[in-house]
Amino acid sequence: MQRRLTFAFAAMALVSILLLGSGVLALSQFGAKQSAENDLADRLEAFAVSSEQPGSLGDLRRTLEQTRRFYNLSELNIVTVDADGVVTSVRQDRGGPRRDQPDIRVPSLSSDQVEAFVSGQPVFFDQKGSVTGIIRLANQPALANNDIAILASEELPILRRQGTMWYAISAITVLVLSLIVAAILARRLTKPIKDIQLATSELAKGRLDTRVEPSSNDEVGELAASVNQMAADLQRSKALDRQFLMSVSHDLRTPLTAMRGYGEALIDGTVDSPKEAGAVIVNHADRLNRLVTDIIDLARLDANTFQLNLQPTNLAVVSGRTIAGLAEDADRRSIELHLQAPPEIPLVSADADRLGQVVVNLVHNALKYAERQVVVLLEPGADAMHLRVRDDGPGISSADLPHIFDRLYTASNKPKMSENSSGLGLTIVKELVEAMGGTVTAKSAIGEGTEMTVSFPIEEPSSDGRV
Repeated sequence: MQRRLTFAFAAMALVSILLLGSGVLALSQFGAKQSAENDLADRLEAFAVSSEQPGSLGDLRRTLEQTRRFYNLSELNIVTVDADGVVTSVRQDRGGPRRDQPDIRVPSLSSDQVEAFVSGQPVFFDQKGSVTGIIRLANQPALANNDIAILASEELPILRRQGTMWYAISAITVLVLSLIVAAILARRLTKPIKDIQLATSELAKGRLDTRVEPSSNDEVGELAASVNQMAADLQRSKALDRQFLMSVSHDLRTPLTAMRGYGEALIDGTVDSPKEAGAVIVNHADRLNRLVTDIIDLARLDANTFQLNLQPTNLAVVSGRTIAGLAEDADRRSIELHLQAPPEIPLVSADADRLGQVVVNLVHNALKYAERQVVVLLEPGADAMHLRVRDDGPGISSADLPHIFDRLYTASNKPKMSENSSGLGLTIVKELVEAMGGTVTAKSAIGEGTEMTVSFPIEEPSSDGRV
């Protein structure tokens, strides 16, 4: 890419030099032509005035020859012009002046040029490398019924060899400087891109601590910042996956160890109360079942294979049924569990079973931290339905709050007692809510409890009033 940019910049410089040089040469030639025409017009008019003096064409020819040499003109001759504008040279011999063959070097005059010629104005011809003009001698007798005129030619100045050489030297110098500047610019432009390419290669090899040093504040700098952000996200994701595996392994090993211990005790007959031992084993088996179920749900959500049956759903009905099932758990913890909802609320598009799972996880999480009560509040908004779960627990610090929906994130404030929880509840809430087109947020502060809010767009009624 650096080579292509260098050649592109150099080509642009070369084209600019050629265009500029050609333009300067063309303007110079045009100016020289205009100046030559003006000078030649003045001389032709002077010749026309001087020809008014009496004398023969021979005397006039000698005078013109002297004048041609003095002004260094390429041609200064006597010609005739007939009514059709044909220019013919005049030759002097012993018998006197006579017309020669038409001058093939000079084109015939057009009708406008004939009119200007008859009026005594100089007329010019476009000829390559020279300016040719003709003017009528009004006081000279006609020759063979044709007007006598003076034809003069002056060569246009062209670039001398020295000027051409200096132009070539200047062009080569500018081109070399352009190549140097183009190479420097191309390197500065491509170096950040090469750095980004190397960084992405390192990231692909698993070196997630690789970063790119932004070299500017333009689009390339923004690309470098995006690569750094991607690397940081990948590094954090890998760390969370490692933490997830370690936590899941611990959560699996703990109940398995307890179940194995109680099972061996039952086999050995060393348990005083087999019923209590069986209850412990069942409790740990339930914990394992919940953990495996949560892991399977997350895997399906990540793979976009989670099946959702979205239908118009009443949040109050789902929330009431779910809270009723958690009432016994709340009583066992001595926590008051309340549902506050208006008599009529709009419907939302959701999967009733998965929505119930969301409410269960939110309420169960609130019960783990609450001191005295948990309130589930339903509030209709302008275009969304809000479900809020509030507890009066210790709250969440500002450092922990942005991460509470991460998998197996451990906050500084832990539950007040050991819980049979997989640690994936809030993560599943976030995944399920977003899969159903809703949003979930958290608001909390140390000592002020926590409020989780789930919002779903209101289902628009159809034209017949049904939803």
